[in-house]
Amino acid sequence: MTREARALLADLRAREGARLDRLVAVSLVAALAEGAGLLLLVPVLASASEAGRGALPDWLPALPGTGTLLLLFLLVMTLRALLVEWRGRLRTRLAQGYPAGLREAVADALLRIGWREAELLGPARLQRLLQHDVTRSATAAAYVEQVIVTAFIIGVQGAIALFLSPALTLTAVALALASMAVGLPFLRASQRAAVGLTTLSGLSVDEAHRLRAGLKAALAEGRTSAFLDRYAARLAAERDAYVAIDDGQIRAATVAQLVAAASLVALLYAGLFLFDLAPALLILLVILFARLYAPLRALLDAWQGIAVNAPGFAELSALLAQASAAPAPVPLSGDAPADWRRLEASGLVAGIADGIATAPVDLALERGSWTALVAPSGTGKSLVLDTIAGLVPPLGGSITLDGQLVDLTRHDGWAAGLAYVGQDDLLLGDTPRAMLGLDAGAPDARVDALLDALGLSALRSRFGPALDRPLGEHGATLSGGERQRLALARALLRRPRLLILDEATAALDLEAEAALVANIRRMAPDLTALMVSHRPQSQALADRIVTLNRQV
Repeated sequence: MTREARALLADLRAREGARLDRLVAVSLVAALAEGAGLLLLVPVLASASEAGRGALPDWLPALPGTGTLLLLFLLVMTLRALLVEWRGRLRTRLAQGYPAGLREAVADALLRIGWREAELLGPARLQRLLQHDVTRSATAAAYVEQVIVTAFIIGVQGAIALFLSPALTLTAVALALASMAVGLPFLRASQRAAVGLTTLSGLSVDEAHRLRAGLKAALAEGRTSAFLDRYAARLAAERDAYVAIDDGQIRAATVAQLVAAASLVALLYAGLFLFDLAPALLILLVILFARLYAPLRALLDAWQGIAVNAPGFAELSALLAQASAAPAPVPLSGDAPADWRRLEASGLVAGIADGIATAPVDLALERGSWTALVAPSGTGKSLVLDTIAGLVPPLGGSITLDGQLVDLTRHDGWAAGLAYVGQDDLLLGDTPRAMLGLDAGAPDARVDALLDALGLSALRSRFGPALDRPLGEHGATLSGGERQRLALARALLRRPRLLILDEATAALDLEAEAALVANIRRMAPDLTALMVSHRPQSQALADRIVTLNRQV
């Protein structure tokens, strides 16, 4: 078993242990019930033969009549049918519950590893984790369930066959092993084709994201064929890998069917002429061996399916392990906002690593003041904002609140008193009501006043009095300026102590921006703001300007 398969099994056990235990128990009892029903066929078949009781094995005790035996068979198989239904319900809940739990675990992991590491994942890789890798992991988990079910069926029915005729059963086992040995090279070839499938699928997803991101420019410049050629090449490589996997499985199945047909002939010959079995026993054994063929095929398919799909859990496992080793996240809401009047950063160095860091910067934020951070592109203004927001710790320097040295990534109440608005903020909700309702308990009168102040009073006529009509995908029904105004409204409804704006008004014209800032300052005179903007007119709206020099 591969390392990825072992990690997947451990994760499945940790998340769905109770359901797995029930599945094991129900599968065992269902297999035993089926085995008991098959055993009841021995006297029934014997009594139906011309030899009658003389055709029964010597070890079989005196049994009731055929009618009673048939009734018992019906009752046992009814019980088995009910157990199989229960087993199916358990498998359905496992099949739906495990991938949902994995996706929730990925979301929780993103919160635990922090913004710096989460941002490095990128949208394409994150989508691959949540969709492709989770789907493959769930498929592998379904094959694990299949192993559990088929193993009990094979074990119980194989034990019955061994009890009825050890010699013929051992012959059948030898033939089955020969069949597996013949088909093994084809399965191995299929597994080798699956090794690079995760990488190929990731490349095709990444290329799809690039196609979407560059679509407008490609259409305008007539470069669509180049985009499509690259995407088609990625898809072709992924398709060829899947075809190679399926070809190996098909060849293995064909060989197995041919060997099974030859094995059946060999077993009938051995039972009739070598082991001199009673007709009733031989018929039942043939039924057993025929019924075991499908579970054996399912077991081989499950083994192959686990080998092919378990590698999809590798990146998920790495992310979950990284999150498990990370410190517990600071709650983002629910605690009282921190009360402070002056934040001071001295020699602050913000960044992701020593090679990606800002020059040292000094800044002070006073209660009710607006500060603009100014620097050329690429000097790390957003890194400074992320550090002040407490998303990442500083690489150097110090930060104090009212003279007390603090770690903003873990400071009590810091997140509760902060609102962050970026230039391309995705809307956190599918309707204006859902987005603005992020801050629970805001009265409608206050929402109306805020919408008026931010120039969004027309939203009620477009999205209904309750603001509950869909915004469209990524806010497609809104203009860029409306999206930014709505993001600001969401932030201000939090009643923040500190408002961080990263090009948050870039989609507005200068006059509209000036009016909006004036309205915000009038409505929240004690609000402190730290803003980044490349427009000198926007910077002039601040009380003070701090310049971030380029790192040398």
